[in-house]
Amino acid sequence: YPDFFYYLSQMESYSFNLSNRDASITLYSTNKFDGQGKYTVEAFKTGYLPGSAERTLLMKVKEKSTGYEIILVLLGNPQYNTIFQEAYDIANWTFQNWEFHNY
Repeated sequence: YPDFFYYLSQMESYSFNLSNRDASITLYSTNKFDGQGKYTVEAFKTGYLPGSAERTLLMKVKEKSTGYEIILVLLGNPQYNTIFQEAYDIANWTFQNWEFHNY
């Protein structure tokens, strides 16, 4: 379901009604990745495992100009507000330095 994941990864929030009671819930995205016009997030998952992996991020990033995709996994980040900049820096380095092949 790549189209569905891409659609959700672009949303800042999502509201829905519960079917078993008269209530609605709004979920807010934890995606703070700024692709600066060069990259899009195709899918992502953030997490927090205190005492072991700390703040975590799993992200599929696509380079707009080439269509190439990479998967980033960041573990052990002690500060939530820096992990997305680190993801951008790694994506930027990878797309500038890695040689991609179409098989």
